[in-house]
Amino acid sequence: MDGTLCLKSRLRNGYILDDVKKDVEVVPYKTQIVEFTNKARAGIQIIKRDSVTKEGLKGIQFEVTKINGELIGRYMTNAAGLISISDLDEGWYVISELSTIDGYKLDAMPRNVEVKSNVPAIVEFENEPYASLVIQKIDSVTGKGIANVKFNITKENGEFIGNFKTDEFGYIKLSKTLVPSTYLVKEISTLDEYQLDNTTQRIELNWGDNKIVQIKNNPFGSLRITKIDAMTKEKLEGVRYRLETLDGELIGKYTTNEDGQIFIEKKLIAGEYYLIEIDSLDNYVTDTEKHKITINWGKITTIELKNTEIAGKIKIVKRSLDNNAYTGELAGTPLKGAIFVIKDENNEIVEKVTTNYDGIATTKSLAFGVYKITEEKSPEFYVKNNNEYIAEITENGSVETLEVYNESVKLATSVMKTGVRETQCLDTIRYDFSNIANNSNTALDDFTWHDSLPIETKIQKIYTGTWNENLTYRVSYKTNFDSSYKVFRDNLFTNQNYELDLSTVALQRDEYITDFIFEFGTVKAGFSQVESPFIFVKENNYLKNGTEFINYTEVQGYYNEIKITATDSWKTTIYNYTLSIKLPKTGN
Repeated sequence: MDGTLCLKSRLRNGYILDDVKKDVEVVPYKTQIVEFTNKARAGIQIIKRDSVTKEGLKGIQFEVTKINGELIGRYMTNAAGLISISDLDEGWYVISELSTIDGYKLDAMPRNVEVKSNVPAIVEFENEPYASLVIQKIDSVTGKGIANVKFNITKENGEFIGNFKTDEFGYIKLSKTLVPSTYLVKEISTLDEYQLDNTTQRIELNWGDNKIVQIKNNPFGSLRITKIDAMTKEKLEGVRYRLETLDGELIGKYTTNEDGQIFIEKKLIAGEYYLIEIDSLDNYVTDTEKHKITINWGKITTIELKNTEIAGKIKIVKRSLDNNAYTGELAGTPLKGAIFVIKDENNEIVEKVTTNYDGIATTKSLAFGVYKITEEKSPEFYVKNNNEYIAEITENGSVETLEVYNESVKLATSVMKTGVRETQCLDTIRYDFSNIANNSNTALDDFTWHDSLPIETKIQKIYTGTWNENLTYRVSYKTNFDSSYKVFRDNLFTNQNYELDLSTVALQRDEYITDFIFEFGTVKAGFSQVESPFIFVKENNYLKNGTEFINYTEVQGYYNEIKITATDSWKTTIYNYTLSIKLPKTGN
């Protein structure tokens, strides 16, 4: 059958519909060919890259619309930074970036793209990465990070970015947050032990820059001062110092502690300084030297300084006060051989000195302080000076001079004896003794009082009396049969009056006591009796009328082997008389 057919093409997925109608005449026994052409549908490929590294960026969202605003869809880049969209009609499309990832600037400029059949449209987008800035704060000596250092960051145009503080490792990290610009970084506070860095760091950043700025802080230096005694090495507390720059700028004033130290810890800028002693201790010489010291960053400078204790000498000049009758020395003559004792304020003996031929005795160097000087021994034939002298050492190297005078010795003793002028045989009589004394102006050794009894008498009792110096003494006797003394009583006290009964002494036939002696040892000048001693003696019975007998007494002592003696005596006469008595008559 002949005829004409109208044919239409049907759409197959992935291709564009060919909607043109085709008329074809059908003729018998002849094949007619009708061709329909379908164009493949078009697509868009979006490529998202880092503008610096050119690496694909995942997770960036895009929107695709037709030119008339009809939404095609929203898409997100894959791990390769790609978005592929297929089955699109030919025509113009608009591609817009909706969001980006952290660290990248959003590309807000939409792209128009024409989609044609069989020609994939490729659209490239690049995102500019923000710049990163890392500030590292380190110790300039140890290289370790410093925490809690505060920085101010602004743009060069003054735009404030923020104040930031270093972390525990000394970092401030501004990761992919900064746009290209010139930034000013300035330290505004640091730790107490560090010097503030006032330098402003100027940093230029471009897209994607990752800059690290290392800023050093200088740790303050330290100074340890130790103050010691130059001789004993003892630590000295209370010494004051000033620290100043070489230009004289005062850094501070400090005082040594109980350990003799000043420790200025982590406060000093590196450089040279003068250390000057302001006040020393009273008994030490002030150190007038300006000590130059060098301080280094983060280091401890140690210095040991010494103080010399103030020391001086005491010079004693010994002279005669008067003309000396024994030595012939005139008044004012220097005297050799005087011994002096030097004591400190604690009454401890520090030295003994003896005057030389020039009458001078000089001590060794004595420390600062007050000293007491007493004479321990006087020169021969001079009275010891019992005064206490004071000398004070206040200045280093000083010599304190004392003139000490000695009076010449005057040697004398005394004794007096009294009794009855007349007596009879067999009477008991009393002898009294007075003015038994050391009248010298100096002590006497081996001081004794001795009484020699006449043969016409026999001693009965001695009353010892009392004496003005606190001593012990003994009383001895000897007889006509033995010339050596025998102790009758020992360890008698001078402040007690004893009754000594010598009639109790066991004697042989025809033996009698001829002498007694009081032995006092060494007595001071002015030694004498208080209560006078006395004795009782009994006269013998064979004495004739008119017989005279004398009782001798003696006091003596020694000064430098010179015997000083005083004697006295008393004479008594025997007077025997007969009393006539007329008896009455008796008887017739």
